[in-house]
Amino acid sequence: MSNKKEEEQKLQDYLDTPEVSNLIYIYPERQSDDPNDKFGSNFGTTNNYTFEHCAPLISVQHAVTSEDSSTSITGIGTANTEVSVITTITMNGYLFATGASAIFAKQKVLDDALTEFKSYTIEINDSQGSLIKTFYGCQVKSINHEEGPYVSYSKYSITFETGHSREDTYYHTDFSYSLSITINEDYDHLTSSNQGLLTGGYYTATETITASASSGGGKHGSVNAVDFVNSKSRFSSSTGENIYLSGSGWRGDETGTLYKVKNFTSGTSVNPTTTEATKTSTFILVPSTRSQKALAQYNLEYSASAEDPNTSFTISGSILGLSSASSTTSRMTNAKTAFSSFSEQFVTKIKSTFPTFSNSINSSSLSWNTTRNYNVGSIDFTVVYNTRPENLIKVDGVLATSFEKIECTDSGGTTVLNIVPVIGRSIGPILQDTGTVSERTKDFTLEVVYFPNKGYSSGPGTSTIVTSYKPSSSLNKFVYTTADSSTWNPNENRYVRNITWVYEPYPS
Repeated sequence: MSNKKEEEQKLQDYLDTPEVSNLIYIYPERQSDDPNDKFGSNFGTTNNYTFEHCAPLISVQHAVTSEDSSTSITGIGTANTEVSVITTITMNGYLFATGASAIFAKQKVLDDALTEFKSYTIEINDSQGSLIKTFYGCQVKSINHEEGPYVSYSKYSITFETGHSREDTYYHTDFSYSLSITINEDYDHLTSSNQGLLTGGYYTATETITASASSGGGKHGSVNAVDFVNSKSRFSSSTGENIYLSGSGWRGDETGTLYKVKNFTSGTSVNPTTTEATKTSTFILVPSTRSQKALAQYNLEYSASAEDPNTSFTISGSILGLSSASSTTSRMTNAKTAFSSFSEQFVTKIKSTFPTFSNSINSSSLSWNTTRNYNVGSIDFTVVYNTRPENLIKVDGVLATSFEKIECTDSGGTTVLNIVPVIGRSIGPILQDTGTVSERTKDFTLEVVYFPNKGYSSGPGTSTIVTSYKPSSSLNKFVYTTADSSTWNPNENRYVRNITWVYEPYPS
């Protein structure tokens, strides 16, 4: 019984409030700075909603989200001041009509006015019509029509929420920042000469900033959210960015080891429906005391088989170029520079890993394959060496070929038979030794692939090899060249020479 009396007293108090009818307005959120576009005059048929007598009672609650950072040290946040203020506006009032049907009709008008648009402006005036307070970017969170007899009135409660309760550039309603640092072991830092590795991996970092915002300043909430996350980003693709680490932990007090930001990439995702934006940036952290050009990794494999007399050694890996800017062109330039120095030590690395073969490895590679990823700025390589004899051809005293192949076939000097067929002889023809032998021949083939700008059609450096394989005139009475041809392929720097000699040795 007491509850009923309390409710009746509340209603009477409400009716006894000063006459403030039609002095609280709710408009569709203004989306333009055009002064003629007053409170969304271009938005549908419901341009505003005015409350009948009496206007609802209003309560305002502010929720402050603070963030403890210092701009001078970390470069993020707002130096220990508020980051966002979320304002909750609650309106409690009554709708008056005779009978449930009329009351429900008024509820529908109110509900339709508050659900036609996503965002609203609330204007509060005093009883004389002077503006007291305006709330922008208000979103309806709940509309509650309380239970009752619905005979002459119904009670309602409306809750709005806005992030634009003060002067604020970005109208943000929520904000979060995280910086994660992870050690990776797929690459290692190079030595200052780019010829060796400093094991232990390297650090990568991910900066994530998420914010929600309301519409305002002539911009949609999602646009304001993007502006806000961009303003809070600690790192960028520009030069000079740095961070201090102690172990793998970030230190904002500028102690520990100074690391430089490399290979910066960033992307922003936006949800226009929730007006939320997330900016994610990833980058590599390199100590200022180490090489700022590239990272590297490699593997060594050993292979031997009964079918191949040579033992093979395969060195494979990757070079990742580094750059202060987001340009992948400079990354590839740095990767090529580092690879040039790193590849000079391939044979040395193989010999130190497999010292038993250090005196038998051919210093010229058997095969060489590289793949360049210009988007990432990396060079992948696979190079094979083996224990075949060293290449022989030199030009101006410098090894000139990447591939050499020599084939030599000796034939002849066999018994010459006189074969006489005999009719009816069941064991076959009569074989007669003529007392002589067939002519002696030597077929010689030389195939080489020159390094760029080392070879041409005459096959420089090959004459000495040809001479060394020609039948010796001191051991043979006569030596004749019966075939001699050469082929030059300038696209492949490939030179091939074929020679046939016929010779007669001195009598033994």
